[in-house]
Amino acid sequence: MRIHTMITAHSGCEGRPDNSLEYVRYALGCGADALEVDVHRRNGGFYISHDPSEDACPGLEEVFALVREGGMLLNCDLKAPGLERDVLELARSCGAEEQLLFSGSVCAGAMEEEEIRKRTFWNVENAVPAFWEQYKAGIPFTLEDVLRAAESCRRHGAGVVNIHYGFCTPEALAVFREQGIGVSAWTVNGEGEARRLLAAGVRNITSRRPLLVRSLRDGERHEAGQAP
Repeated sequence: MRIHTMITAHSGCEGRPDNSLEYVRYALGCGADALEVDVHRRNGGFYISHDPSEDACPGLEEVFALVREGGMLLNCDLKAPGLERDVLELARSCGAEEQLLFSGSVCAGAMEEEEIRKRTFWNVENAVPAFWEQYKAGIPFTLEDVLRAAESCRRHGAGVVNIHYGFCTPEALAVFREQGIGVSAWTVNGEGEARRLLAAGVRNITSRRPLLVRSLRDGERHEAGQAP
């Protein structure tokens, strides 16, 4: 039986401004399962922006209020280590604890806590720091690299690895599957890649085109005789 792949709306999906309340409101009604925001700390609070900013960016508390009302999952892509516990406490205070997910710079130490670990799609560069830099430099990754990443995920209790779709070769997906580790692929915007990863049964697809990915996912489920 094929896994029901979760779809996460990437910040700025479908042409909305990145990390804006306009995007959040749109994403809440786009039919995805979750939406993603990038999170930084400032002056004892949190704001959403991909890069550190002194501008007036929306506060994470505002996002939690919108998400709580909409009932959708929220993936907080942490842009610095050490934010996990305080973001979780803020989610609790806002009544959005059950909707909270983490990705990004989640510390290995924080993964020792079940309340953090069970919410985390662990970025592969946390498991193997050189992995992403190697990929950006055009150095081919090997099966040994994937095995090291899978072993690190298992050692730290990560149930899902968050990984660029360029790493999601059939061989890499097979390694993670054999190790019982789900794969969350980002950022998948092309139809061909989305079809391939849906067919492979990845746990999550993060996309700037969630409407496309949802139509592909639900169309395939309909063809297979399953309820969309």
